[in-house]
Amino acid sequence: MTDDGAIRDARMATIDIVREMVRTHDPTPLAPVLAADARWYGTGPGGGCRTREEVLDTLYRALDGMLFELYDVQLRGDQAVLHLVLSPDEPDEGEAFFVLTLNEQGLIAEFLEYTSRAGVEHDLAIREAGPAALEAAGPAPAVSALVPFVYVTDIERSLAFYRQLGFTPRDTHPLGGEPLWAFLQSEEASLMLACSDAPIVHPQQANFFYLYAHDLSGLRDRLVANGLAPGEIYCGAPGPREEMRVADPDGYVLMIAQIDAAT
Repeated sequence: MTDDGAIRDARMATIDIVREMVRTHDPTPLAPVLAADARWYGTGPGGGCRTREEVLDTLYRALDGMLFELYDVQLRGDQAVLHLVLSPDEPDEGEAFFVLTLNEQGLIAEFLEYTSRAGVEHDLAIREAGPAALEAAGPAPAVSALVPFVYVTDIERSLAFYRQLGFTPRDTHPLGGEPLWAFLQSEEASLMLACSDAPIVHPQQANFFYLYAHDLSGLRDRLVANGLAPGEIYCGAPGPREEMRVADPDGYVLMIAQIDAAT
């Protein structure tokens, strides 16, 4: 048997386990064929799943009471395309797609969700053509802005804190009542906040914000006057001439540096 044949057999064996998982709504047998660092980012904001345990936990919740049935599975290279339907007799009346990336050992490395076959086929075609086909079409598109998006336990409390740094809410959702999401801005600095449904354990978030101020000393005095407890300003060499550390109400660490005209 060729190496390619062995790889395909390993992937097909995993697909058989996936079929059984969907049929029984029990993800337990999937554990041995999940890579330790299996990823499932989902369709919403947040970190998603980045370990075997997190993926299994998500699957247990997703399969509990699930109405979808497995209509078809196709192995396309190193990706298995799962077509789920509400009714096998009318597959177009309610459907969802998952694409599983399988490594050479047949382990599932990544879950991707799609709402249509067209979306799946588009990505498969792009992936098969490779980057050279896109480069021939012209300059590569580039990101034009980046906005940190973090979860907090109390939006109003966080808004009050970030106002002390000069941030102003530009948009909130919902518009009336207590906001569940907010977009803040101060000159060129932007930040998005969303209300978390679980306690924030900030060391696990691995988020660190670096901000700049035209008058760091004056900003620090303002924070102190409003009852906050920023750290002392110290030399940030070989980086900024002056910087200070302060924590927001959820424990996220903000490092604020003096920005000079010369720099």
